Amino acid sequence: MKLSKKNIIMAVIVASVFTSQTSAETVSDEQLARRLAIAGITLQQHNEHSAAIAYFERAQREVDHPKLSYFQGKSLDALNKPEQALRVFRKIEDAEENKKYALETRAYIRAIEAERKVKQLMIELVTVKNACTAKKSPNKVPWLLLRP
Repeated sequence: MKLSKKNIIMAVIVASVFTSQTSAETVSDEQLARRLAIAGITLQQHNEHSAAIAYFERAQREVDHPKLSYFQGKSLDALNKPEQALRVFRKIEDAEENKKYALETRAYIRAIEAERKVKQLMIELVTVKNACTAKKSPNKVPWLLLRP
C-alpha cells in the first residue's frame, strides 16, 4: 500500500477504532471483532477493499459470524473476484444470523451467477462468429440475415 494522503487518513480512522479504550481495560473477543469489523467497513466505504478484507478475516478469527462474511464477500466482489465472493455468499445465504442481509446476499449470488453466464455466452458467441467467418464464402448470405 502506497503512503498517499488517503491511506494515511484511513490509517488514522482505523487506529482510532482501537484506541477508544484504555490499555488497562480488557477487550472481549466480541468487542475486538466488532472493532475490526467497523474498521473494515470504514475501509470498504472508502474503496480500500483489500485492506477491508484483511480486517474482516481478522475479525472472523475472533468471532465467526455470517455478517463478517457478508462484508468480506462485498469487498471480494468489488475487487472483481467473483468466484471467491460467490463461495462466501453461498456459505452464508441461509444462515440465521444473516437474516438482515439475506436478500442482498441472494441478490449478489444471482448477479455473480448472471455475470458468469454472460461471459460464457459471449465466449460461445465469439466462437460461433469465428466459425461462420472462417467458412463464409462471397456467394452465400450470412445466416443471421436469413432469420425472420
